[in-house]
Amino acid sequence: MKWTIITVVGVALFMVALALVIYGVVTHKEAGLLEVCWSPVGEAQYTNPQDSDRRVTGGSCERPEKLVWPAEQIPLTVAATTDYNAVLAVGSAPRRALDEAIRDVNRQVGFFLLRASSDAVSASVLAQLGTAMGPSRGGGGETVLGWARHYLDVDGVGAPVRCEMFVLPTAASLRERYLVSHHELLHCVGLAHDDFESSAMYPLTEDDVWNGLRRSTRISDHDVRLLRSRYN
Repeated sequence: MKWTIITVVGVALFMVALALVIYGVVTHKEAGLLEVCWSPVGEAQYTNPQDSDRRVTGGSCERPEKLVWPAEQIPLTVAATTDYNAVLAVGSAPRRALDEAIRDVNRQVGFFLLRASSDAVSASVLAQLGTAMGPSRGGGGETVLGWARHYLDVDGVGAPVRCEMFVLPTAASLRERYLVSHHELLHCVGLAHDDFESSAMYPLTEDDVWNGLRRSTRISDHDVRLLRSRYN
């Protein structure tokens, strides 16, 4: 009798867990690419909800567009500096986490979407490593660990599209810097936040990193297919 009860309880718990998983899959909506409007000076404003401080409000953007990189910029070159100082050489210790994140993104999508570079002038992506973040977008006082912004070259002197990303201070652990670098690189590529916790695009929060939780860096199958269809 005892084992029968245990078996019944175990099966019931399994069915509840399975139902929750199925519910999550059914109700989950893939965010896909960021949607942007470009200001007259070439700065991106995002219609996606995660960037509330740069969201388009009112009627200031009649035709938002998907953020798609020009084909001639693929693979996107990624350069790095520390607090706007000297450019960091590819393979150097300060950008180890960034370079590992680049390799992992390429491995998951199955082609060279990103390429590490030491040329900050012509790079499509410039990573500012070890930069103080300041207050959160919501104004709650918590620290923002990383963020990314896109720009158009309205003057015709640089790369057609450019992304500038910021990664938390270098005092953080290698794992923490890797997590944030990976997430922000995918924003630079053009992916929006995802509400699915097992996705690499699930928003990183302060607790996710500082409390040692190993946030997923798995790019969803949907996003992999999307990036391959656009750039491979």
